[in-house]
This record gives sequence, structure tokens and C-alpha cells, in this order.
Amino acid sequence: MKENTEFYFYTVNPNTNRRITVAGFIINNQLHIGSAECSLKDQFVKRKGRDIAMGRAKSKKALIFDLSPELTPIKQFIGIIETITDSLVVNH
Repeated sequence: MKENTEFYFYTVNPNTNRRITVAGFIINNQLHIGSAECSLKDQFVKRKGRDIAMGRAKSKKALIFDLSPELTPIKQFIGIIETITDSLVVNH
């Protein structure tokens, strides 16, 4: 997989009914992940959510995971998201 390949995922927080955008990218064989949660009073704008989430993925707030050679990066990205979706927006 190319360095700096970007991944995006969209979901809804089941506890708050707010939309979440998750962004990730690969650098140095590591997957960096950031997220953004839309306020209920805001209009969901995909581009804005992507920009915020990717900005967090590129910041010190990123969650960073070493990539495994046994799975494709996209499968690892989705697996991580499925595991930690409920805690993605904490502390953002």
C-alpha cells in the first residue's frame, strides 16, 4: 500500500445519534486515525468532517497502530474502527 493512502469511514454514534467521520492514513507502516463528531445542531457536511478528522489523524491527537503484513490496510482500518467506534470522539 502506498504511503499517505487515505481512508474514510462514516457512522452514527448510537448513544447520541450524531454522525462521526473517521479518517486514516498510512505512513512508515503505521495507520494514523482521527475522528470528528457532528453536533446535532449542525448540518452534516462530509467535506468538513473529512477535513477535521484528517487534521486530527495528522496531529498529536491521532490514534496510531502498527500495520500487520497479514491483513490489508483497509481491513485493518475497518477492524480497528469496529473495535473502538464508541471511544473515537472522546477527548476531541
